[in-house]
Amino acid sequence: MDMNLKKGGTYFIVTFEDKDLKVPIIQTLEFVSEEVGSSGTSVALFRQCGINENEKMFFVRDCDLESLLVDQKGLLAMLEKSFSGRLHIEGM
Repeated sequence: MDMNLKKGGTYFIVTFEDKDLKVPIIQTLEFVSEEVGSSGTSVALFRQCGINENEKMFFVRDCDLESLLVDQKGLLAMLEKSFSGRLHIEGM
């Protein structure tokens, strides 16, 4: 794994409702384990937090982790830039 994921750790996927990146949509995930998929690709397995019925699992390929997930520190930095209007201009 490229990221240093900790079992039981909380991670986030952030997308935005608007083109100015000021209205975030946050998906919260709990890291469960690392597995090898049927194609031989290494994947991280996450539990989707806030899903009550039939616990939903979420897979992220190893090669996509750093571009898709942020940890708590990364989430706070992204939100601060988003709310100040700098994310649209500077990026992460």
